[in-house]
Amino acid sequence: MTGSSNDRADAGDYRLAVFLGVLAVVAAVVVFAALRHRGPDTALVLATDQDCLRAFDRDACGQIVSNALAIHARTAPSFHSERVCEMSFGEGGCRPVKDSVFGGQAYAPKVAAILASRNGDRRDLLPLYFGKGAVKDESTRRVYFRGVAVGVLSQDKFGGAQISRIVDVNGKSISSGAIRKLRRS
Repeated sequence: MTGSSNDRADAGDYRLAVFLGVLAVVAAVVVFAALRHRGPDTALVLATDQDCLRAFDRDACGQIVSNALAIHARTAPSFHSERVCEMSFGEGGCRPVKDSVFGGQAYAPKVAAILASRNGDRRDLLPLYFGKGAVKDESTRRVYFRGVAVGVLSQDKFGGAQISRIVDVNGKSISSGAIRKLRRS
């Protein structure tokens, strides 16, 4: 009789082991599927002070803007004369920047928006500016980085609050990974 109770105990242990194994496999499949279907890490669009303060504190916003302006001074088109810059980017569309070649003052288009990763990492900042020429629609405008069209900036209303949004040419939000690729180009 003791043999059959040991057999039942062994069978019960075997069933428990099989159940736990199947449960582990199912859990792994669920986790894998959830990670695979997770949306991209979309970039934050910082076009106004309020946009930045929704995601970061005041000190972090100041640092992000400072870092973005330094990147912008190196990457945006620059002109030795404000008038020449404004001929391309419109009256009031330029700001002084430090000339990286000669060390003096130059002028570049104003920053329209900053794309940032959710962690505020300096490597994931992309200062964007509006393109040259006339504006057809003030509510949506094409934005550029290093002379390349990156997307379209729009100011949307959400429950009374103004939300800045940038989408690529396919109408999709820009991800943090896309920022890194554009910065390397």
